[in-house]
Amino acid sequence: MGFFSKKPDRSKPDLNALSSTLKATSLTASSPKKPAAAGASEGKCPVVHNEGKCPVAHKVHAEASSASNKAAAPNVAAPPVSSAQSSEAPAKVEQPSEAPAKAEQPAVPNYMLDPNAVLKDKDVAWRLGHAPSYDIANNKFAKERQHPHKAGSLEEMVSNLVKNWEKEASHKMKGEQWRTVDVTSYTFSCNGGQKFSSAEMIEMGTYNALIGEHAYYSSAATTFEDSHHCFRNALPTGFAWEVTDVYSGPPKACFKWRHWGLMSGKLVCPLGHGRTLEADPTNRDIELFGICVAELNDKFKITSIEVFYDPHQLLGSMVQDFSPLATVGELTEEEPA
Repeated sequence: MGFFSKKPDRSKPDLNALSSTLKATSLTASSPKKPAAAGASEGKCPVVHNEGKCPVAHKVHAEASSASNKAAAPNVAAPPVSSAQSSEAPAKVEQPSEAPAKAEQPAVPNYMLDPNAVLKDKDVAWRLGHAPSYDIANNKFAKERQHPHKAGSLEEMVSNLVKNWEKEASHKMKGEQWRTVDVTSYTFSCNGGQKFSSAEMIEMGTYNALIGEHAYYSSAATTFEDSHHCFRNALPTGFAWEVTDVYSGPPKACFKWRHWGLMSGKLVCPLGHGRTLEADPTNRDIELFGICVAELNDKFKITSIEVFYDPHQLLGSMVQDFSPLATVGELTEEEPA
């Protein structure tokens, strides 16, 4: 019966229905069943006795007594019942047991939300004695980027992560202060080459780790400071970097990137054995692309970075007066002894 069914009439008990129910109950006697005695079907006691108490407690006596009591009951109208009371209560629906609580997800660190988050860190052993300024590169990025991403998107978070990683790898002198990486397992490699730890990266620098040995550049002959002076002087208006596409998110983020700048300064790179490469400004844009695979742990810390790109796309466009197959001797001012 639903909530909106007709209100039952409770002023008079339905004796016929009640009687039928009692009879049906009495006829379902406990086994084994015996043939009904004469008179039992008429509601009479099958045992012959006087009008006194029957020595056998038969259900017919209970039926007769119940029917007699109901018939004798005064016909009193039932008190008014509210519609809420008169409606049949809805069947209770068993609620499913609560699902086990999910493990709390770690909060997204601020270095994935702010591209300059690590520059605000306190009590850091900075290479320059203070946090570096990225204003020139940031301004170039804001004006010339080709792939703007929505705030809070995966692309933006991956971009922020890598930018903060570069700031730490280039300027924090203690690996344990790198917040973007898990120092205990972190490695960096380029084009499937040697894997470097954070301590090795601090010593050699990101440019040396990315370029290695090339006809126009020698990481073995170039210190960290020399490598940064080399490209900072050649690209004085900034060397901006952006994520163009993200192919997969953490824990194994794979993405494509773009790096660009205007070569309006002179490129000077040590080549070893007292030799130096010098290239005049081209006053042209330098642009290169690459792929990166970064593995992260459950706390969004980098455990490994693999970079894939063509170093000659960078150096070849900056040293346009030389063939990429030129020997080192052709590019130097001084022959080795």
